[in-house]
Amino acid sequence: MQSVLLLVLFQAHFIYTGKICDTYEVSSSSPNTLPIVHKSLGLYKRNGKAVCDGRPVFKHVTGSGRYIFSSHDTWRIGVRVDGSTPCNFTSHLHHPLLKLNLPVRTGWMYSNVDMKDEYPAVVVACACDIIQVSSGNHVSQSEVLGTYRMDVSHKCHNRTTYKHVENNHYIQVDNYGKWIISDTQQDARGKKMFNCEQKGVAFNPAKPAPDIPNKSGWRFLEPASNRWRLDTTMKLTCSCTGYRLKTSLKATILGKNNLTGVYRVDDYRECHQRPIYKHTRHPYYMYVDTDDTWMVGGFEQMKDCLASGFAYSKEYPAPDNPSRSGWFYFNYMRGGWCPDKKISVTCE
Repeated sequence: MQSVLLLVLFQAHFIYTGKICDTYEVSSSSPNTLPIVHKSLGLYKRNGKAVCDGRPVFKHVTGSGRYIFSSHDTWRIGVRVDGSTPCNFTSHLHHPLLKLNLPVRTGWMYSNVDMKDEYPAVVVACACDIIQVSSGNHVSQSEVLGTYRMDVSHKCHNRTTYKHVENNHYIQVDNYGKWIISDTQQDARGKKMFNCEQKGVAFNPAKPAPDIPNKSGWRFLEPASNRWRLDTTMKLTCSCTGYRLKTSLKATILGKNNLTGVYRVDDYRECHQRPIYKHTRHPYYMYVDTDDTWMVGGFEQMKDCLASGFAYSKEYPAPDNPSRSGWFYFNYMRGGWCPDKKISVTCE
């Protein structure tokens, strides 16, 4: 009994000290989920800066009114009762562990008192909107490099799959419980068909496979020798499909040039093997420039990944995803860069 308690405390400490994700996927391994659970399945994204109980709130992407939130130091899944009150929710599912900063992966319970002894087979796991695969070994792996989007139509072993935006490669979990990058096989008619038995052209040996594909440690199948080789330069980066840039300083150049707003990923452009994000309404782009920092500039700057534009982050080297803070804007009145602590960039 004491060893079980110590294990629970260790798991709680591990979860508590982890990094919170921008996107979560709620899934169930049971084919007979109740309607109240079935409606809660799917993707949830961080709901801007909304906070309840000192923890972030995540909203279902379909607009079904479902949320992942914290109340009374307990993570819950439910619906908002009163739109005018930010944290007025009704809980359908909850987790019994208290005071955790992160949503817990397994062990969820029904919140209905009549069903308190039943445990739905619910899993709450981190997910990626897109995955960028990059490598310095372009000759051997050119086809697997690029952008992969989450494929909600396919799952392998109840795990999310990601499809390349330009070809038929997939990032998926194989029968041995590890992440692989596969190429779809042809059927008798020569048509590319997806299945979970596909062979990998790259794999990561770590088992069990984590929620998000491993960032490094990948092996690829070298065509010339038909042998597996470790690629120390290969990297998988988890990103969002869009980011929102905001600032409260309306007098800055950001407000005047309409740089604030939502930027969506451009599947077919990249700078320094990083995604480029385009403003949804204006010809502005968010990209990694030649100085290895995140920059916001126009088309002429973006097409050559230039270190010039209207706003940039001082964070160097550029992190995998756009910096959340630490931004400067170009002040034409002063003829130079000025810090703006009010600029924020968040997953959208």
